[in-house]
Amino acid sequence: MNIAILDAFVLPDFIEDRLDGDHQFTVASFSKHGHFLVSGSAKGLVQVWDFDTRRPIRDLDCHVAEVTAVSLHRSGRYLLSAARDSTCIYWDLFDASIKFTISFNAPIITAHMHPKQNEFVVCTYLQDPQIVELPLTADAPPIRHVINVLSDTSSPDTPKENASRRLHVTTASYDRKGEYLYLGNSKGAITVVDAQSKQVVKSLTISQNPIKSLAINRSRTTILVSTDVLKMVSILYTPQKVDLQVHSTLDPIPNQTLYEKCGFSHDDTYVFAASGVGNEHNIFMWEVATGHVAKGLEGPEKQAVVDVVWHPKQPALVTISSYGCMYVWAANYRDKWAVVLPGFKEIEQCQEYEEQEDEFDIPTIKPPKPVVEEIEELIDITGYAPDTDDDEFADDVVLPTLLEPDADAEVTANHVTDTLLESSSGRRQPSPATDTSSRPTNAHQPSEKNKKRRSNSPAATTENEKTGKKRAKQSALYVGLHIREKDKEEEAHDHQHGDSSEIDICI
Repeated sequence: MNIAILDAFVLPDFIEDRLDGDHQFTVASFSKHGHFLVSGSAKGLVQVWDFDTRRPIRDLDCHVAEVTAVSLHRSGRYLLSAARDSTCIYWDLFDASIKFTISFNAPIITAHMHPKQNEFVVCTYLQDPQIVELPLTADAPPIRHVINVLSDTSSPDTPKENASRRLHVTTASYDRKGEYLYLGNSKGAITVVDAQSKQVVKSLTISQNPIKSLAINRSRTTILVSTDVLKMVSILYTPQKVDLQVHSTLDPIPNQTLYEKCGFSHDDTYVFAASGVGNEHNIFMWEVATGHVAKGLEGPEKQAVVDVVWHPKQPALVTISSYGCMYVWAANYRDKWAVVLPGFKEIEQCQEYEEQEDEFDIPTIKPPKPVVEEIEELIDITGYAPDTDDDEFADDVVLPTLLEPDADAEVTANHVTDTLLESSSGRRQPSPATDTSSRPTNAHQPSEKNKKRRSNSPAATTENEKTGKKRAKQSALYVGLHIREKDKEEEAHDHQHGDSSEIDICI
């Protein structure tokens, strides 16, 4: 797909594909460049999908409860998964191994990786959120920072009543640069935390209902908040602090009173939100500039929307239904070739070409224009000015294919190794059919008695063993390569007909 010629104002329009699995999907997330799609299931299985081929490339099974959050590292190699079993697992997708396992004291609601640093935020039920810094080595323990954003628990109420009165964080999200962390709680307030100092810098209450979801655009100027309605909150940066101000409320949808997951499109032109009414699989989109409704999508009947994510580079959506199925929504767009080829005109149907009268006339040769000396401009080839969103990861990492070991190949390899060791150690006796009478004699050739003395000496035996081991090691590199030697008659026949020796390769 050539992104340069795509229409920038198209929206997802139809269900292009359906991703099924053996488990019920609960959550999904894209990588930074959109090559990978990660999904979590109700039984604790985490899968990594190749979004181009729509096939799973990694199956990570370690959680024992429902997966509530998945978040990829900016390089695409590492993955953070969180579940209701109160554990977070940090995976290395290169070999599908576990680097860190961090346990908490309560079920995890959500977790997100930092866009720049090697750390993540975790929100647990009825507890303060934590920022966990991952060490460089597996031997060192992770460093935890507790963010005090909830109300004081020191009250004479009973534990049951106190638990019902306490706040808990429902959603969390970093901005694109990772400078600030935005938290939404069950009392309708947004809390801004400095990601470096881990201190609260701003708090604003925008509703009396819980905040279900929030998202920050790429320019870090607007927050989209989903409560009972969808609200746009402006972010105002000052040298000392960050200020929040409710900007506008998006146009309401008739007979639509609840919204779930929300977010921005890949180019921040539109915002979207999933329906939270009954079993409706509906997604609505609004224009950011005007706040008017742009489009509505209707999915399968009687399947509520559990999660929805927008592709970071394309006008595409992925939704998860209450039945545990993932649907890929694509746009029915037309290529805009005029972007790369000025003057290109699109036609609806074939037209007959009318030849111009002077189209194939020989053009008049014009005298060459005088050459103008160009001023030499020095180009800085040593300096580097990075982009605002540039980092060392220009694209997602390429994950290798993991092959399962073959028992038959391992047995064959061991047999070949033993055979090579026996043949190279000097234990093989010469064949009695070997005829040495026709070999030429040499005056300086040692006698048979000297040969026996040299072969029976300890130094010769040690040298033979070393030579045999060396040859075995060299031959072991080509374990599995068997050359079937034929007798002299078959070799002569093959040589006459131009056939090569037969080679079998066991993988």
